[in-house]
Amino acid sequence: METKKLEQSLDNVLSDYSERIRSIFPEGSSDPVNSSDLCEIGRQTFYALDSFKKEIIDFLKDA
Repeated sequence: METKKLEQSLDNVLSDYSERIRSIFPEGSSDPVNSSDLCEIGRQTFYALDSFKKEIIDFLKDA
């Protein structure tokens, strides 16, 4: 895998994460955040980091 492809893959992960978070927590909302919301942010962050890990490991395996 080329460095450029890794960068694109990681950009895609970030874009997906951003879209999910913005769909759950719209910008400008005045709704208070509760513990369920924090758990959801944690889950989405874990998924994004796991995807980062997989992309980086695949990149290193191909190097």
